[in-house]
Amino acid sequence: MCNLAGMCIEYPENEVLLEYANSLFDFQNVYNEMQRIREVGAQRGQISIQHFFDGWIITRELSRRHIVKI
Repeated sequence: MCNLAGMCIEYPENEVLLEYANSLFDFQNVYNEMQRIREVGAQRGQISIQHFFDGWIITRELSRRHIVKI
């Protein structure tokens, strides 16, 4: 999540990156990690394994459907 939060800081306009951040991790947790990187907040983002795998499966299925349509 630390790498993803860092990328969200560097490329806030990247919609694909933000979509992955929201799908794999709860946005509030990514935001907390971004704040920690910026040294504004001390609280780290929490990772929910269930949310991560649910998001990964959904993202994978959507990618598979997109590839089939092309």
